[in-house]
Amino acid sequence: MANQTLTFGSPLPSSGVIAGAGAPYKVLNASVTFAGDYQSLSLSYGSVVGNNFSMVASTSYAGGNTVNLVAPNLAPVAGYLTSWAPPTGTANYTLKAASINDVAQTTNFCVDGFKYFAAMATGTM
Repeated sequence: MANQTLTFGSPLPSSGVIAGAGAPYKVLNASVTFAGDYQSLSLSYGSVVGNNFSMVASTSYAGGNTVNLVAPNLAPVAGYLTSWAPPTGTANYTLKAASINDVAQTTNFCVDGFKYFAAMATGTM
């Protein structure tokens, strides 16, 4: 096998994850501006008891390379139980930028020459 060149995507900018307010459960939001080689941003967080929250947006939806993910306060919604949400204590989070929209473009993975870049940051808040 011949030598191969491996090209990495741009690094994810310093974490733009912040604590939100206004809900009786843990709310995290993210705001990130990243390089043009990424097309989507996702934020997921949760607790050790298994209550998790995830959201994703593409740069097309956001209208550019600055993507803001704002978790809604679902507490006033009829039928929503706040016990389903991550508790107010410390949450583990993952912030991920991807070169494709993971949800909409999964059929392209097996095309010759296809490239996929992803950058991730994890933490607790």
